Amino acid sequence: MDSKYFEIVLGELSEFFNENGFKNRDGVYSDGKLKTKIEYDEGNKVFKLLTAEEGEEEYKVSSSYLFD
Repeated sequence: MDSKYFEIVLGELSEFFNENGFKNRDGVYSDGKLKTKIEYDEGNKVFKLLTAEEGEEEYKVSSSYLFD
């Protein structure tokens, strides 16, 4: 996938995160309670919204979107 598509998706979502009090630190958005990040799974052609409680290391998939 061309990285410009990832940047477009991330740009749209970062606007939402910023409006809702999430701060970006190295691609991870956090509001102090919840942290979230966006990844692209090249093999399955899927964008994934991953979330974890603050302090947890393991993220879980909260949402995914097929992008082929």
